[in-house]
Amino acid sequence: MLATLALLTYGMTAWILLLWALCVGASRVVLGVHFPGDILAGATLGTVIGFFTASLF
Repeated sequence: MLATLALLTYGMTAWILLLWALCVGASRVVLGVHFPGDILAGATLGTVIGFFTASLF
């Protein structure tokens, strides 16, 4: 959600946050803490909430 809001607000400079979020998600799968579907569902939900929140303001 934070990466989505930053991307909508700050544009190209927010790619660092998006890359960080992708690395965290990948590390969770590699460490065996989550399944890939869990990461995809969380990323999708966070993106939808980010777009919804941005549309409110």
